[in-house]
Amino acid sequence: MCGICGIFGEHDPERIVPMMRSLQHRGPDDQGTFRHRNLLSLGHKRLSIIDLSTGRQPITNESGSVTVVFNGEIYNYIELRRTLQKRGHLFRTSSDTEVLVHLYEDHGPRFLEYLNGEFAIALFDSEKETLFLIRDRLGIRPLYLHHKNGRWIFASEIKALLASGYVDRRLDPVAFNDYLTLRYVPGSRTVFDGITRLPPASLLTLTNRSARLSRWWDPPYSDPPLQSPSQEESLIQEFRFLLEDSVRLRLRSDVPVGAFLSGGLDSSSVVALTRRYADHLSTFSVGFRTSIDETTEAETMARFLEADHTSFFVEPEDYRLLPEIVRGMDEPIGDFIILPIFLLARHASEKVKVVLTGEGIDEILGGYIHHVLLTRLWRAWPLTASLPARAASLLLRALPTPLLERAFPYPGRLGDDGRRRAALLFQALNSFPHAYLAFAGLFSPKERSHLLGTDLPRESSVERLLATFHSDRHRAFSLNRLIDFDVNHWLADYTLLKQDRLTMLNSIEGRVPFLDHRLVEFCARLPHRLKLRAGQTKSILRRAMRGIVPEDTRLRKKKAFYIPTGETFGEDFLDFAREILTDREICDLGLFNKKALEQLLADATRPGMLPQKRLNTVLIAALWARESGIGVRNS
Repeated sequence: MCGICGIFGEHDPERIVPMMRSLQHRGPDDQGTFRHRNLLSLGHKRLSIIDLSTGRQPITNESGSVTVVFNGEIYNYIELRRTLQKRGHLFRTSSDTEVLVHLYEDHGPRFLEYLNGEFAIALFDSEKETLFLIRDRLGIRPLYLHHKNGRWIFASEIKALLASGYVDRRLDPVAFNDYLTLRYVPGSRTVFDGITRLPPASLLTLTNRSARLSRWWDPPYSDPPLQSPSQEESLIQEFRFLLEDSVRLRLRSDVPVGAFLSGGLDSSSVVALTRRYADHLSTFSVGFRTSIDETTEAETMARFLEADHTSFFVEPEDYRLLPEIVRGMDEPIGDFIILPIFLLARHASEKVKVVLTGEGIDEILGGYIHHVLLTRLWRAWPLTASLPARAASLLLRALPTPLLERAFPYPGRLGDDGRRRAALLFQALNSFPHAYLAFAGLFSPKERSHLLGTDLPRESSVERLLATFHSDRHRAFSLNRLIDFDVNHWLADYTLLKQDRLTMLNSIEGRVPFLDHRLVEFCARLPHRLKLRAGQTKSILRRAMRGIVPEDTRLRKKKAFYIPTGETFGEDFLDFAREILTDREICDLGLFNKKALEQLLADATRPGMLPQKRLNTVLIAALWARESGIGVRNS
């Protein structure tokens, strides 16, 4: 795992030096540069994982006509290397990087189709004076872009673009509205005006005259019927084989590999399959000493699998690490879960350089609460469409709270705000964007308008983005339609961004066995009932793990990884939030309405999860604005 950066177009080659320096945490072991006239400069910071002695980058082919830097891992590099050697290619290293230049020589840009891995690649063909910027299929590894006056600047993190001296720090107000809507910025935008993300599965082809963006992979979604019990059993066995093979490949490393273990089904499945190939495995879990603590389950699973396990706990004063974490992430993610993941990576880095995680399976199999509830409600829509919206709202408001919370199994109490949100969801079922936002949206347009400072535009692009996942892509409301959007955005722009940044801040690499593209493609073609069956999520995973993990783990309902901040941090946390949100420096940035912030602080003392989530999201945005020095009046 590494950090890459570069500048394409007329530039000062010395600008690459501060860009590389800003990526030190991603690659503390080695570094390298490449220059082609004043057209291209490439920089690489290396975290040595495979081929520790000779795998430094940039790497070229035999003639020096093809040069590559990349961030990530190519897990099938051994098999690719053997094939390339049979075709006459000579290798100078044992690294996975070198297969890229030789594959390109044989196949051109189509070489991507042969790769099994996670990667952000910059590959330069000097004979054609063409630069290819590439991101892996699922967006596991990031790549950021800035384009102005014919000059392209790119890097693994935003801080490197800013360090170039060519990129101004300015707020993108539309992206900021998107953040307040979903707690992250979906799509190619970032909160920095002029800085974009290369989308997952994208290939950007650059010459000194042109730029062409293309998508090189898409999951083949379908919902075929199950023909017979024997076919069902065959699919379960194929799923198990693909997952086990993915785990096997992701254990390829010349440094110690560990795993995050929560004690739930996802991470336990990964660790159980890992133990089939690893004689020794270190596992790590984080607890909260609250009602949602799962360290006991994690420790039980570790004993069952004979893993060397370490548990630790988030302490009441750990919220004071938030400014450091937000600063390191570059982009705000409005979820306090960034704190325990950061601490988890920090503790793991004391023993290992690589960790396997259980991320991704909820997205590709539809394992989240909103997948279950929206699918149920859409199926019932023909029966309830004639019910007046006001009547539906009154009906939901009349239901006893325990019954409503049972129907909407959040990790915390719904409260009055959640009840109103449920009524809104019921009224929005005839529109995919409105229904999704009624469930996943944090602030409505009206609420955002009240919250934002007077000089900040209210425009958001989220509804337009959701509308692109229209009936021409999926013929009707379906689980696959939800999965498609979440894989493209929630997974890439939230889950994986969070994991990449928080692990790499601690110079540790996170690997995701559930996101092997073969497994993702297989799941995209699965019948609905092998994903969601009689209210049971991830049906095929549960059945595939029979006899591999204990029965109580295999059948246990998903427990959301959620921090009840009041219960975890105590009353001091609200004082901290008040201190930040009333800070003169933050107020002067002009992002928020002062009275609305006071109301947020007051609401956070009420029962229910939504007021706390709103406060946490705004607090992280305020910390991000302070740490980056960006607001309305200075952007």
